[in-house]
Amino acid sequence: MHVPSGFCATTVRLFKEHDYKLHCYSGENVMDEFYNYMNQEKQRIRAILNQNNVMIKLTAEQQNRHIMATVCDTCNKEFTPIRIKTNHHCHVTGRYLSPVCQSCNLQLKCRKGTMSFLFRVSFTTVVHMIHI
Repeated sequence: MHVPSGFCATTVRLFKEHDYKLHCYSGENVMDEFYNYMNQEKQRIRAILNQNNVMIKLTAEQQNRHIMATVCDTCNKEFTPIRIKTNHHCHVTGRYLSPVCQSCNLQLKCRKGTMSFLFRVSFTTVVHMIHI
């Protein structure tokens, strides 16, 4: 029977503004500690993703790219008076992302209260063998 003796975890981040650290634990109640760590990370990540920062003013290059765009970067459909072009931006950083149609922009938006995230967790088992 395998009994876990510790774990080491790190969160890979998309936003370099938010630091992350390698977290290692070895001791009693390993699985309880692991689940506690994962719940803390969930809360930390949720706080980051719940931000709603306004868009930073576009640079001249970004403005030009936006003006010249004729199709939505998400659905690849042409902009029309009905399929209105909008500035899609990251609500965490405030950075402009791309020109998208209003319909796609609303679908890409996180909704308060219904926000759930999927965490990918990879496990590696380390077995130490002693050769006698």
